[in-house]
Amino acid sequence: MYSYKNFMLLFLLCIIIFPHSIHSQRIVGSNVNGHIYDAQTKQPITNVNVYIAYSQIGTTTNNEGYYRLLVIRPGTYKLIFSHVGYETIIKDLRIESPDEFKISIQLNPKLIKLPEVNVNAHAAEEWRKNLELFTRQLIGVTKNSKLTMIKNPNSLSFNRNNKNILYAESEVPLEIENNALGYNIKYFLEYFESDSRYVKYSGIPVFEEMQPSSTEQALEWKRERERAYKGSLRDFLNTLAGNYFITKGDTASPKFLAYPEDTTSMGTKVTYAQKNYLAVEGFNVIHTNLFKSKRNEIHYSSLVNTNLLLSEGSIHTEMKISYKDFLQVEYLNEKVEDEYLDEAYFNKPTKAQTSWIELKSDTVTFDIYGRYYDKFMIKTYGYMGFERLADTLPIDYFIEE
Repeated sequence: MYSYKNFMLLFLLCIIIFPHSIHSQRIVGSNVNGHIYDAQTKQPITNVNVYIAYSQIGTTTNNEGYYRLLVIRPGTYKLIFSHVGYETIIKDLRIESPDEFKISIQLNPKLIKLPEVNVNAHAAEEWRKNLELFTRQLIGVTKNSKLTMIKNPNSLSFNRNNKNILYAESEVPLEIENNALGYNIKYFLEYFESDSRYVKYSGIPVFEEMQPSSTEQALEWKRERERAYKGSLRDFLNTLAGNYFITKGDTASPKFLAYPEDTTSMGTKVTYAQKNYLAVEGFNVIHTNLFKSKRNEIHYSSLVNTNLLLSEGSIHTEMKISYKDFLQVEYLNEKVEDEYLDEAYFNKPTKAQTSWIELKSDTVTFDIYGRYYDKFMIKTYGYMGFERLADTLPIDYFIEE
C-alpha cells in the first residue's frame, strides 16, 4: 500500500540526509559557521560546544574559535553556544531555503555559583523532597523514567515563595542519562515552577546517542524509541500534516460511526466510518469543549476533519493549526501504561491513550515532522501530558522504515 510514510520517505530523501551522531553531519544544503570570541579579551575560544537544540547535531570550535554545522532542512531552529567558563548564548535561526549562514558571537566569562551546601538536617531534607518533586515533574513517572536519572542533581537550587510554589534553577546544564532510550542528554533548564496541582517548565535538551553494549541492547533501544514516538504529540502533529497532504486539503465532513452503548461523561464513543490515514496511524480526533466546559455553556463533542484546522505555512515544511477549546486525541495502537493508571487523577480510559490538546494562541506553527516552536503555546493533558523528558526523542529521530 502506498502510504504517507512512503511518500514522506521519498520526500525526505530529496531534501535531507540525516546525521548519525552528534559529531557527524553530511552536507545537505544549508550550513552555519562562524567564530566565537571572548567578549573581554577578543581572543578566540576553543572547545565551545555548538548545538542545534532538541537534536543530536553539534560540534565544537577549533583552536581558531571556528565552528561549522550542517543544518538538516528548512525550518526554525535554536543554536546553543555553551562553554563551562562562559555564559550560554542561544540564537534563533530561520532557514527558508538552502544557504550559508555566518554567525559569529562573543561569550562573556562567568563565575559559576554552585548551590550552597547547607549542613542543617532540616534544610537538607527539604532539598531532597524538592529534588524528588522536580525529578518527577521533569523526568516523569512513566516506565522509561525508572531508567532515567539526573547525574548532577547538586547543581540544582530550589526556593519557594509565600504561596509555596516551588522554583528551580541550575547554573550549568543538567546531565541526564536515559538508559531506557539510549541517550545522554544535556538539559539547559530555562524555567521551572510547580505546586501540588500543576507544573510549568521550559528547557532545551541536546541529545547524544549512547553506544549499546550488545546487539540485544541496540534492538531494545530501537523498540523503545519507536514506542516512545508512537502516539506522542510529535507523532500526532506529523500525522495531521500527512493526512492533509494525502487528502490534498479536502475539508469534507467525515462520516462517523456512533456507539450509544459506550457512553461516558465525556460523551458517546465515535469513530471514523472509513479507514483514513489518521485511523490507519491509530488516531481518533474529536473536537470538544467537554474537557473544561463552563457552567451554562452548551456542550459539544464531534469527530472533526482535521484539515479544517490547518493551513499551509510560509515555507513548504511548515503548517499552521488553529481551533478553539480542545482536541480529544485517542491513540489506539498501544495499550495504556499501568503507571498512567496509577497517576491519573481524572478520566482513566483503559482502551486508548487519551489526551486533550489546547492551543494557548490563536494560531500555532509546526512543521511537517511534528516539531512546534512556540514555547507554552500547546498545552497537553491526559496521556500526552503524562509523558515527560524520559519519553522525549531528538527532533532528528525518525522511525526506520
